[in-house]
Amino acid sequence: MGKQKKTLETSLDYGEQIQLRETIAKQCKIYKARVNEMVPDDYNSSIMMGDEDTKIKNEILRKIKYEKMKKAKLRNFIRIEREKIL
Repeated sequence: MGKQKKTLETSLDYGEQIQLRETIAKQCKIYKARVNEMVPDDYNSSIMMGDEDTKIKNEILRKIKYEKMKKAKLRNFIRIEREKIL
């Protein structure tokens, strides 16, 4: 059959992985809410652009800011939560 693989001391079991995924999902919701507060629909509106165009621009801006926030902060959050679980 072969050797059984060794599990590392720092590896998470199935229940801990589910718990970590749930905390990551909660943190992503917090990031999304924070970005929605920073960039409302009428953010940086101009008389040169229509209301619909401004909303589209702000929606794109929200998506970009959300992805940047995830990229900048999520890895450190995962590291800290993983240490708490272990």
